[in-house]
This record gives sequence, C-alpha cells and structure tokens, in this order.
Amino acid sequence: YEERLAGYEDRLRAARAEAFGELDAARRTALAGRAKAIEVVRAEAAGLVSAAKEEVVRQAAQVKETLDQESQTMAATISARILNRPVSSGGGR
Repeated sequence: YEERLAGYEDRLRAARAEAFGELDAARRTALAGRAKAIEVVRAEAAGLVSAAKEEVVRQAAQVKETLDQESQTMAATISARILNRPVSSGGGR
C-alpha cells in the first residue's frame, strides 16, 4: 500500500509541476502580449502628441503672420488719421 501511495504522490507532484509550468508559460505569453500592446499604444500616442505639437507651431506661425499684417494695416490707418494724409502700410520692414 505504501509503495502505491508513494507512486501516486509522485505522479501527482509531477502533474502539478507540469500544470504550474504550463500556467507560468501562459502567464509569460500573456504578459509579453500585454507589453507589446502597451508599446504600440505608447508609440501611437507619441505620434499623436508630436503631430499636435507640430500643428500648434504651424498655427502659431500663421497667427503671428496674420497679426503682423494686421498691425501694419492698423498702424497705417492710425497714422493716416493723425497726419490727415495717406500713409503706406509697408511698415518700413
């Protein structure tokens, strides 16, 4: 009886070890997939942030140009009213 019990316990230990090994392998595979998915999302987010920053820079340059043009026009209008004569909006630049 003891011999059969010892054999049964050995097989049970071996089966448990194999099951735990399979679970560990599945866990590692799942973690690797998760890490890959996180990296993909991070790369996409970085691309979106980069594109948004470039758009902000482009819009800022466009607004600056518009403000420069409008300030020159306003300066010419104000000067013309003060001097009571037409003034070029070239701004001397």
